[in-house]
Amino acid sequence: MHGKASHAQKLTSHLGRQIDAACMINKPGSTATLALAGVAGAAARAAVSRKTGAAEIGVLRNGWLAVGPESFSLVTGDRLVGNPKGDPFAVVDFEEVEAVELKRERITCRADVSLMDGRTLSFETKSKGVNKPNPEVFELLAQRCC
Repeated sequence: MHGKASHAQKLTSHLGRQIDAACMINKPGSTATLALAGVAGAAARAAVSRKTGAAEIGVLRNGWLAVGPESFSLVTGDRLVGNPKGDPFAVVDFEEVEAVELKRERITCRADVSLMDGRTLSFETKSKGVNKPNPEVFELLAQRCC
């Protein structure tokens, strides 16, 4: 089992299809920004809050990565407690993925995904404490895409 079983069950129920692994995600840079304080935190937040380009699928706030048997989905999380909310804003078949690059930092794991049609998407997750199993979900995503 990759990640927490309860997360996969939550996304299976929400999406109405089999999800093998799931974890919470954030837009790139936001997890590390939360650890900073004062002026340095404000400057770092401004640096990472750039708008997504036309060739990017934007992860704009907290959400969920749901890895199924044939595809993965990105679902927005509600602002109050982060539960999955609404339909996925991206559903990508594994065969549409050209490359997945994982980058592990001290407190985060980041995934940069390149699609065959030239679009890209990036997201990160926390990897410490209760979030320790989250990078396993990213690793499963990378395995299934290659």
